[in-house]
Amino acid sequence: DAVVEALSALPDTNVVVVAPAENQSGTGGNTTPGALTATEEETLSGHPVTAVQGFPADSVNYGLENVVEEPPDLVVTGLNEGQNMGPVIDASGTVGAARAAVAAGIPALASSQGIDQEPPEFEAGVEQVVAWVEEHRDALVAGEADVVVTNLNIPSCAEGEVRGLVEVPAATDMGGRDYNAADCTSTEEDPPDDVGAFNVGFASIGVIPSEPADG
Repeated sequence: DAVVEALSALPDTNVVVVAPAENQSGTGGNTTPGALTATEEETLSGHPVTAVQGFPADSVNYGLENVVEEPPDLVVTGLNEGQNMGPVIDASGTVGAARAAVAAGIPALASSQGIDQEPPEFEAGVEQVVAWVEEHRDALVAGEADVVVTNLNIPSCAEGEVRGLVEVPAATDMGGRDYNAADCTSTEEDPPDDVGAFNVGFASIGVIPSEPADG
């Protein structure tokens, strides 16, 4: 809901919210066969939301087919509670929803907040999402942005603060690293991939495949 409020506050920005009616964590790009049903609800801040009985990817497909009058310039998925990096991205409903948008020809930003501490520091993630949208707004509105899945992960930082944003590839394996560890007081630079960036306190961003590894 914090992302909805922050994006809605941007000038000349219309935010339409479509989301699964229930938590669908770990469902990847699954879709529901047959017709989908949905109800009109409100977010905690009172923003209208279409709640879809289905998976995250279903929500994107339903929204594009039944809710918006014109294709949006961008689909933002998340801000998910829990990072989606490296070897686990194909299991992510946040990523699966973003891939559904790209399959429909719309650029997508999958955003996830780290659970390296509880509760997660969603404000840090919202800041990164808004900054990315503002940076790419002109290209998105002009229809000049690449139609890709951009994956953004932000640590929550029990100590210190997010050290910045680095563009890195998704890790191909964990290499013995702790998926849930983030040291935002680290001085290590030049992480090799998204897991490495998270481990040393950076938010990571990068384009990931538009389809899962198993096709």
